[in-house]
Amino acid sequence: MDIVIGILLMIVGLGMIVFWILHVMSGKMTKGIKTLENGGFIAFHITAELITGIFCILGGLGVALDWNSGYFIPVFACGMLAYTSLNSLAWSEIRNKPALSAMFIVPLLIAIVSSIYLTRYL
Repeated sequence: MDIVIGILLMIVGLGMIVFWILHVMSGKMTKGIKTLENGGFIAFHITAELITGIFCILGGLGVALDWNSGYFIPVFACGMLAYTSLNSLAWSEIRNKPALSAMFIVPLLIAIVSSIYLTRYL
């Protein structure tokens, strides 16, 4: 089960990073880091999600490869993933297109199930 959790975390982390790279490259950020979306600077949101993606990848690698560094990083990554998934569900794009909700509900479920499973090691 550790390998499955690790792979899921790595897939979600890579997906988040690729999503934001593609978003930035698409030209939708017309004002660069000063671009506003939903009343806030999108650059802060992107930065937080990139950090979450990095933690998910590192935590997933740690769990899958059974690194002896403890399970703090993957549990922390699950918490970050749960927060960003819930936060993303509140964005107006999701409210206007409910089918996109699955894109955020699945990572939320992965975060919840993974954190419950991983806390047995703490």
